[in-house]
Amino acid sequence: MRPARRHFFTVVSFPLALLAIWAVIGQYRFRSTESWSYRSDLQAVIERALDGEEGQYGVAIKHLVSGEEAVDNANHQFAAASLYKLAVFYAAYLKRDRGELSFEEVLDMTPEAGVLTEDEGPSIPIGGVIGVADALYEMITVSDNSSAILLLQRIGPDTVNALASALGLGQTEVGVGDLALTSPQDILVLLEHIYRGGEPTAQAREEMICTLLQQTINDRLPRYLPSGTPIAHKTGNLGDVIHDAGIVYAPSGPYAIVVMAEEVPDSDRGAEAIARLSKAVYDYFASRPEKEPYVAPPGSCEVP
Repeated sequence: MRPARRHFFTVVSFPLALLAIWAVIGQYRFRSTESWSYRSDLQAVIERALDGEEGQYGVAIKHLVSGEEAVDNANHQFAAASLYKLAVFYAAYLKRDRGELSFEEVLDMTPEAGVLTEDEGPSIPIGGVIGVADALYEMITVSDNSSAILLLQRIGPDTVNALASALGLGQTEVGVGDLALTSPQDILVLLEHIYRGGEPTAQAREEMICTLLQQTINDRLPRYLPSGTPIAHKTGNLGDVIHDAGIVYAPSGPYAIVVMAEEVPDSDRGAEAIARLSKAVYDYFASRPEKEPYVAPPGSCEVP
């Protein structure tokens, strides 16, 4: 009878041991599933917002406190349109911090530079001048192309590309008179660096965010957000290309969002799609059960 008794305990205890092991594993499995579901939820927000849209979209989003992020086609290399100006912006502040560029310097509008804006005409008359500080402001807040060209010529496209590469922006390429390229992931990395990076200095990065907060083209990311929501952002348009990228200072904490689109048959519809996605992301972070602390923009900024 003893062998039968041992067999009985073996039969009973083995399933119990399996249940105990499964309970331990389950704790980790459910924790993992919970964090995965958050990422999946944000991914689903992107997919729902862009469902049925014509053209090719690329999206990169990251909460700058919690680190939660989601991407969709984020490594696709798009025509940068005016988003290349963010790389020029970054390079200018970095060179100022290194003593290689003075914001008091004056830039001359030459006939050669004027040719590069011949489609719209130079905003600065041939023979006219503009200071570096004013050119940076105009390049960002109203997306002035003449200012951007003069700054790019002064800094040098090779320098801008080298600084971008050093930051890890492997898909960003700029050149005077050439089509600039970048990706949503590259722009997200650049925005996060401006928010919390090493170089340029904290004071310089604060100045950069203050300028981005004064963006005047607000038909995309800010369009459906609550009035007064600070957004430090930069837009881009070029033919069938339409972009917007920035840092949203939401009550649920700051997050970076980059939306790029090409082959868009209707720019108004493209702007509307970006605006709807922006609102959906804002609502998603606002609905999270664990709220992140509010982080205000730099206190020295004059936010319109």
